[in-house]
Amino acid sequence: MITNADLTLYNQIPGPDGPTWQRTQIEDVFWEDGKKVDVGETELISADLTVILIPFESTTGYLKPVEFLWAEDRAGHFTLNNGDLVVRGLVDFELTGEKGHNEKALRQQHDDVMTIVSVETNDFGSPNMQHWEVTAK
Repeated sequence: MITNADLTLYNQIPGPDGPTWQRTQIEDVFWEDGKKVDVGETELISADLTVILIPFESTTGYLKPVEFLWAEDRAGHFTLNNGDLVVRGLVDFELTGEKGHNEKALRQQHDDVMTIVSVETNDFGSPNMQHWEVTAK
């Protein structure tokens, strides 16, 4: 079932001392939890997947992943990239990588913390139809 939701996005930024994270809150997205089942050679393979539809009109400041990583000033900008984290709801958790503020702590303190596994840009049709389709697990 698709529901309206808000989300918090954590963009991972590689660095010489390890990654840093930039948090962005996005309101008015569509969130659908589900299962994906694939037929393997000898068994059925099942995985929990979430599909998130983010309307272009719900956001400002989007940069393509490479453009985001090379930006001199990322303030007010975000990207959608494999390996980034999404959390259902607007959360104020600062993800610094330090104990108590790392990914493990984020997952312990909040439900619905997921890793982006694919991003599809759907920029066809009228402006109110254009969106990103983010798959996370």
